[in-house]
Amino acid sequence: MKTKINLLKCLSLIMIGIGIILSSCLKNELPAVEDSSQTTLKSAGMGVCDLIAGQYMYAGMISYTIEGDQITVHYTTYDEWAIQEVHLYVGPIADLPKNKKAIKLGQFPVSEDNLGGLTSVSFSLPFDDTWTEPIIAAQAVVYSPDEGTQTAWGKCCNEKDFVVKVYYQDASGQINHAVSEGNLLFPTANSWQWCSLMGSIALVPGTYHLINPELEIIGEIRLYEDGILDILPVGQNTICNSYVFVGNVTELMLGADDCPTFYNFPYAIEDICDAPHQYSLELSEENSCISFEEAFGSKKWGWFSFL
Repeated sequence: MKTKINLLKCLSLIMIGIGIILSSCLKNELPAVEDSSQTTLKSAGMGVCDLIAGQYMYAGMISYTIEGDQITVHYTTYDEWAIQEVHLYVGPIADLPKNKKAIKLGQFPVSEDNLGGLTSVSFSLPFDDTWTEPIIAAQAVVYSPDEGTQTAWGKCCNEKDFVVKVYYQDASGQINHAVSEGNLLFPTANSWQWCSLMGSIALVPGTYHLINPELEIIGEIRLYEDGILDILPVGQNTICNSYVFVGNVTELMLGADDCPTFYNFPYAIEDICDAPHQYSLELSEENSCISFEEAFGSKKWGWFSFL
């Protein structure tokens, strides 16, 4: 009996040893991707907008969700920006409070003048799907120590952006992931979620960065005038898998981890570690953001968007 027990112990130790060896061998392999339940960032009527301060500074993000007869609008700031006031209109374009010269912020359905420096705030308003040409006009007064007090407006464009996720191998042979650095898509995500640092980039020519979870730049993204997109490693890193999404980021598919299902991105190169990854993209010249000056001849700067 004792011999059998000792034999079982030996077999168990052998199996554990095999498991450790297999685990060690697989540790640096590129992860396999599997389908999971999916939703979209725009499920049930959802949108994401930039909060632009002083006409050119990215101060935060505005997101909205339409469910039945209600719309919920959420303001979030970046870095050291804080919200002091909010004026928000949702309704038919014909009913937007205005005169020939200006938009009447004080007559917006939401008009909060003493928010005291919040970094996040939400409002719920009635929504009627029978409205003719419903719009959202989202304004705020924001403050930062460096820029002072600034007027900000939500810029809810349907312009094309792109996002990138890669798997790369560093000098030690370790496999890790990195994402495009840009306008944060998931600012409230937990740090353990791989998409917590993922940023969207406007589809315009330029050089952009890939960052890993330690905020290190491990690669460059170069978009050229002809639509060629090169993904290049920096230093001794080697990029093996790359995934690129192009379009309105509100259409990103989300998986069970509340991060985009990158393996369904329309552009992908896998298991090529010895050459730059190159794509050919169609650049968009369309700009669907509508300014108050363009729509009404108003001297007040800002934008609105159709819902």
